[in-house]
This record gives sequence, C-alpha cells and structure tokens, in this order.
Amino acid sequence: MFNILAPVVITAASIGLFFMQTSPILDRISKEKIENLAYSNAEKSSEQYQELLKAKNAVFNQIDDAKKNALNKLLPDSIDNVKLIIDINQIASDKGMTIRNISIKGGDTTSVGPDTRPYGVATLGFSVSGPYKTLKDFLVSLQTSLRLIDVTSVSFSSGDKDQYEYNVEIKSYWLKQQ
Repeated sequence: MFNILAPVVITAASIGLFFMQTSPILDRISKEKIENLAYSNAEKSSEQYQELLKAKNAVFNQIDDAKKNALNKLLPDSIDNVKLIIDINQIASDKGMTIRNISIKGGDTTSVGPDTRPYGVATLGFSVSGPYKTLKDFLVSLQTSLRLIDVTSVSFSSGDKDQYEYNVEIKSYWLKQQ
C-alpha cells in the first residue's frame, strides 16, 4: 500500500508545489505583459504626436515673417504697455491728435476666484481733443488696427468751438504663457 500511496502523494505534492511556485510568477508575467502593452501604446501615441508636431511646425515655418509679425501684433504673448501706447499715439497723431492723461489698469477684476482664461486683459484710459469728425476717424482707425482692442467707454466735454475733450477707455488682450 505504501508503494502505491507514496507515488500518488509525491505526485500530488509536486503538482501542488509546482502551482504554488509558478502561480505568482505567471501573475507577475501577465502584469508585465499588460504594462508592456501600455508602454507600447504610449510609444505609438508619442510617435503620432511627434509626426503631428512636425507637420504643424512645417506649416508654421511656411508662414512668412510679415504674417507672423501681424499675428503677434494682433494677439501678443505679453502685454507691452509701452508699445501699445506708442501704437495708439501713432494712430492719434495720424489724425492730428495727441493722447494725454494715460492710465493703465491690470487685468479684469470683475471675476471672483482664479483667472483661468488663456488670455489676459488690460484696460487703458487716455484723453484726446479735437473735432468730432476727427474722433470718429480715430476710433475707426483703432477698430481697423491690427492690435485687438475693444473701446469700452467714450465720454466728452465741450471746449472751444468744434473742439471737444474726449476720455477714451479701451481693453487690450494678450495670450498668457502656458
């Protein structure tokens, strides 16, 4: 009986020992296969994004510098108050006006909480004087300039004959660095 029972017990023990030893190894192998598949997918996605980036850069590099400068003037990547004032003063001087009493306010303070917009806003106030028609021409020139500007307020006071003092408030925008 021992001759029959001993081989059965040894075989059962060896089968049990085999599965107890190999089961954790097989589990680890299957986890590593899943992890390897995830890395392969990430690598393929990375290659696709690299190709997309190369294509976008090729298109961007085909744009001539004049158009890039115009785009940068339309929506710059930082608020350059001095350049903005110079641009507006140039438009005003083309119309025979000079800007005075310049005041600059930072971003919008009307919202509560953190500002998550991808762009910034600055408010610029100034005064000009001249006839009404000249102001209209000045505002049209501001409207058609490359710089993205919203005229938010215009007030006036009377002065000499056909000369008025105008207080203008505008908002200018720029892209925030990310």
